[in-house]
Amino acid sequence: MTSLVTDVLLANTDLLEKEDLGTRIGKLSTHIDEIKGEIYHAVHEKYANYRPTRDSTQELHNKVQTLSTEMQTLSNKIKVKQHGDSTVEPAV
Repeated sequence: MTSLVTDVLLANTDLLEKEDLGTRIGKLSTHIDEIKGEIYHAVHEKYANYRPTRDSTQELHNKVQTLSTEMQTLSNKIKVKQHGDSTVEPAV
């Protein structure tokens, strides 16, 4: 049989452990929320920096595509002109 003092100490120890767990869980929850905020901020910042770069790159790509099309058209016209000139024989 345990003494009254032992029973009281054991009851208080369980209570302290439960409070300690509650405190630790609260601190962990707070820490998790802080980390979530940091992750959100980091992702948001990377996207904010990425989007203008992506848009600029897309714009440059479109310009290159347009220039490439114009060059191809000009090349085709030159080939047609050369082919047309080579079929016409000079007058004697």
